[in-house]
Amino acid sequence: MKRSLLVLVVAGAMLVAGCSGLTGSETPTATGENGTADSAAASVDVSATLDDEAVAEIGYAVTVDAVNEGDTAENHTVGLSVDGEQVASETVRVGANAERSVTLRHVFSEPGEYTVEAAGESRTVTAIENPVPAARERMQGVDTIVTEERQSMNLTLQGQQNGRMTMRGEGTGRYDMVHNRSHTTMENDIEFGGFSFVQQVDTWYANGTEYERSKNENEIEYEYETEETTFDDVSPPIDIPVELTNRSRATVTDDTVIVSGDLDTLLGLASLFANSSSGPAEDDLDKIDSMRFEVGVDRETETISYVEMDVQIDGLEVGSSTGSGNVTMHAEFVEFDTPVDTAIPESVREAASRTARTTGSSGTETAALSGQS
Repeated sequence: MKRSLLVLVVAGAMLVAGCSGLTGSETPTATGENGTADSAAASVDVSATLDDEAVAEIGYAVTVDAVNEGDTAENHTVGLSVDGEQVASETVRVGANAERSVTLRHVFSEPGEYTVEAAGESRTVTAIENPVPAARERMQGVDTIVTEERQSMNLTLQGQQNGRMTMRGEGTGRYDMVHNRSHTTMENDIEFGGFSFVQQVDTWYANGTEYERSKNENEIEYEYETEETTFDDVSPPIDIPVELTNRSRATVTDDTVIVSGDLDTLLGLASLFANSSSGPAEDDLDKIDSMRFEVGVDRETETISYVEMDVQIDGLEVGSSTGSGNVTMHAEFVEFDTPVDTAIPESVREAASRTARTTGSSGTETAALSGQS
């Protein structure tokens, strides 16, 4: 099972953009079932927590909690103001003895300090410059990258194989960005058709070819596979179609700027997979219901600290079957510019070459564990 299949729609990504709003509080209006004013007015309390920092050109979000301790439902309007001007508002109905949360968003057009008010709270918010473009540029300049990676799948398969398949995997990636070579090791816990097993997978990439060696736990034989692909397809996700990200939001902590958002347009998806040889074909992009991205930028080093992608698919081709469900990938960047071993063991090259000669351009073959590197 190839790494590109497990990560499935992985190419690369990050994000930026956003708009729309949430939060604030205003005078409530109690209404009965017929929409007229109710003499037994409800009692609604609202509260909001405002972040001290935001990122310019990316959505700043405030969540307002409305609690109705009365016995009558109430329509309540909450608003968000910036420098004395209301920029977002929403009216929600809060049931008797119930709670509702409302999220309001605003995009600061440029870095600077702004006075933000919501639900009776006021805060001076500092909007910093978007760090993603500079971090992406720095990442493109590093010689080597070491990652700690997690991936998961929760799919319903139909076709040659039918049933529910779940997979949880963890491993390490080593990438030589100068010579376009890589070596990843993964251990995957897989459940399918009432069976569960652990799979160990090593992959190497060099000169347009990805080599894979895999075996199930407690087996003594490896299975080999090769595939012609590109380094962009196997390397860490450090590039993104920034301008095509939708509904983005930024969270600023002491050491990390976290940007999250969705990429849900066909144009955006096509741009994301432009350099991916194992991503979905153009006519399969509509099988992807949604993609959510999250990227963390280290404020001290101004490099990417992690990237996470969550994909919802419906009927996308997965081998000889179609799959519907959820696929996630998380890559944490733990080392830069340190020596990495990406050399392909000669035993793997030889076994993969025998497989290729037997089956054509790619295929699988088992080989005894004894004597393998």
